[in-house]
Amino acid sequence: MELRIGRQINRLTDRIDRYVSNNDGQQQPTVLNMIKLYNDYGLSVMMSCMFSIDTIDVNSGVYQSLSGILTPSHWRILLLLLMPGSLLRLLFNITHPFPSRLLDVFVQLTSEQIKQRLINNDSSTTTDTLQYGDEPKYITCDEVVANLFAMFEAGSCTNSTIIAFITYDLATNPQIQDRLYDELIANCMDNREEQLDCDRLLRNDYLDAVVAESLRLNSSTLREGRIAASDYQLGDTGIVIARGQAVEFAKHAVHYCTDYYPEPNCFNPDRFLPANRHSIQPYAYLPFGAGSLSISQM
Repeated sequence: MELRIGRQINRLTDRIDRYVSNNDGQQQPTVLNMIKLYNDYGLSVMMSCMFSIDTIDVNSGVYQSLSGILTPSHWRILLLLLMPGSLLRLLFNITHPFPSRLLDVFVQLTSEQIKQRLINNDSSTTTDTLQYGDEPKYITCDEVVANLFAMFEAGSCTNSTIIAFITYDLATNPQIQDRLYDELIANCMDNREEQLDCDRLLRNDYLDAVVAESLRLNSSTLREGRIAASDYQLGDTGIVIARGQAVEFAKHAVHYCTDYYPEPNCFNPDRFLPANRHSIQPYAYLPFGAGSLSISQM
């Protein structure tokens, strides 16, 4: 998996280098859409790691359909947030933030990959997510497709948006960018001929802190929801949450609460360094939820 992701990172950096070279010295440089850039990168990583597809034609119908899943219509999202699902299905036949025909493309792509591997019996020669689900005696084809789609939808657009926010936070805080750069050079570039892997990246405490702080400031969702499994009394407030009751909390508000984070609007990765993490209260940091139901980006 690391080699697959590494190839996509190289393609991403080559694309950025070409942009910089083409606009060097220009009085009016062209605008680089970072969200589009990182969406393409996220899509490439998912296709490579899930299906062993290392390249995909950006002008192809498959690419356009999968991109449509990652960038759903704003009006569809608004309707899904404001209207009951049964009414949306009745009036507009809407069940997803994107048209069902886009989902059909993903289902067809996944089903064809599974069928081809079963025919060729080549699952042992590939190293991707699909190899763990193409043995029919353990899991059905529909279950494989459903699980892969859940990972694709949750892991692509959200991660590319997070990378874009991190890029913005570093660009607007050059002193933090310089400190992170120095750490990466010291810990990861001692031998430039070696392949950069996860073990080497995990040596960088400040990199982890930068990512964590950007996730605090730019949560992927504004709120989290759970269903109470049993009656629960909230301390001495007299409030009892009944079994089966839906509970939602605004994690974005928690992340910006001065009770938990001094100067919450300030981008300060030092909060998440190993020496300071003990000061963060449990459940005061919830970029992807917590517990067994935390989502797949974690």
